[in-house]
Amino acid sequence: MTQLEEMARNCLVSIGNTLHQTPWADEVKSTIKELTAELDKPCVIAVSGQVKAGKSTFVNAFLGMDLAKTGVKETTATLTYFKYGNKEQEKKPLCYWENGKITEESLDFVRNLQGNDKETLKLAAAVSHIEVYVNHPKLRDVTIVDTPGTGSMIDVHEKKAKELSSRYNEQTQRLTRQADAVIYLIGYVGKMNDLEFVAEFKRISGGLARPMNAVGVMAKIDKSDSVLRKRNEFAVKIASGIPELNTVIPVSALLEKSLSEMINVECLEALRNRLLSIPEETRHELLDVREYFDEDQDYEDCPYSAQERKAWRKGIEWKVFQLIAKTLVQYDTEKAVSVLRRYSGFDELRDILELHFFQRSRLLKCYHVISQLSNFLHSIKNDQFFEFEYACNQESKDVERYVAFLDRIEDVGEIRDEIIRYIRKKSGDEQYCVAVQDSLMNALNKVEIVQEELEVCNNDFNALQMLSDNDGFFSNQERIELQNVFGQYGLSLENRTGHVEDVSEQLLKQRQLYWQSKEYSARGNTLTIVEQAVARYSRIYANVRSSELL
Repeated sequence: MTQLEEMARNCLVSIGNTLHQTPWADEVKSTIKELTAELDKPCVIAVSGQVKAGKSTFVNAFLGMDLAKTGVKETTATLTYFKYGNKEQEKKPLCYWENGKITEESLDFVRNLQGNDKETLKLAAAVSHIEVYVNHPKLRDVTIVDTPGTGSMIDVHEKKAKELSSRYNEQTQRLTRQADAVIYLIGYVGKMNDLEFVAEFKRISGGLARPMNAVGVMAKIDKSDSVLRKRNEFAVKIASGIPELNTVIPVSALLEKSLSEMINVECLEALRNRLLSIPEETRHELLDVREYFDEDQDYEDCPYSAQERKAWRKGIEWKVFQLIAKTLVQYDTEKAVSVLRRYSGFDELRDILELHFFQRSRLLKCYHVISQLSNFLHSIKNDQFFEFEYACNQESKDVERYVAFLDRIEDVGEIRDEIIRYIRKKSGDEQYCVAVQDSLMNALNKVEIVQEELEVCNNDFNALQMLSDNDGFFSNQERIELQNVFGQYGLSLENRTGHVEDVSEQLLKQRQLYWQSKEYSARGNTLTIVEQAVARYSRIYANVRSSELL
């Protein structure tokens, strides 16, 4: 168990103890039990976005396997979970049916569960979700969910298609909001204007996405030459419009998949040599127009027949093959591969996902669980508590009315006080409402503290990553101090302060002021590192001071 998980578990236990005598004790107990079990599960990353944004193709390329469903036409899109499994499990996906049955199916069943014909729609409607097991190291601590997508364009005149479209929208929004992290795919950027896109993202994510757990992927950049040329410019524009996304990476999943299949240098070199053997003018004509390249007509000055040229493509989409071919002609093979990998964007994307999701999978899981706990407690505060408070106030008014009534009756005698005591006892402790309110506010405060600590731990993580890439600004002694204070060797006070025997408030204040003085000469990522050191020392100082006051 990591220290972050221990922190989250302790928080759950503490909230259970704090609220065990409130009217919602059973509900709290049940929720705490569910959330505690959730901590043991892998981090869930939802691949979300509109239908046909390229989600399944992205999953294919990312896992380096042809498991997710893809299709040129609008298709059904069954909810699919990709989980870690052994080689034998890879061959046996599990199908969870709407009627509660679970069956082992073939990979072909998973791949072919697409289309918009009546038979496929009927089959898709009967499937709840699919679980595919993949022997992939990244899936040991992470489960990837390929969501159906929103905004389906399946023929809505068909009743079954309408029902499926509605179900897919609901599933995508629910899974996106429940996931620990989100990879949000943006299809061809010309599909919708800026305001529509931002509104769509906020609708799908339910306003729960944060830079801590959401990355944008601008997919299908190979569809347009202009988009390919301006991919980084478009990505920056999208990212600036949606601050909830940590970053937006432009990618071509089809190019990545094609490169993976053709990555053998000899294969690419052979293709390059064939292309260069075609006279330049004819080569330009063939590579500029698909119909010329694919038509059965043979060119006198081209040493290869149309049938041979078609075989070069190996089923690769034309725009992707065109990009590969033109790049091979422009550069030597090694340089061309480097340029094409840069176009695909997957090397950068893998680095981003490794740093932000896979290395932080337990942090993301803990943060999501504590966020769910916070939402649960706020729902009690905003809904159920007011009803409870109203009932308490009403009982108090009733008691006072009964007492006033007794005061107007003559010759009640000593029995009056006994009746009043009995009424008060039956109506409950007058201080109970106040005690419940205090317990609820105390619980919310505890959760807020843990949430804030997890967010600061996330900032520590980012600062450590920046520190590993930073050379020259910090001395060796400063680097060691920063590694300690950012929690590289543990999250306890002893680890963060380098096991200093006497950690006084004065020492912590001195270190905080020292790093504040460095802010004037720091720039860029270096400034971010220094500011985080100041923030972390300030937090440690506050915790030490608080514990001493207690």
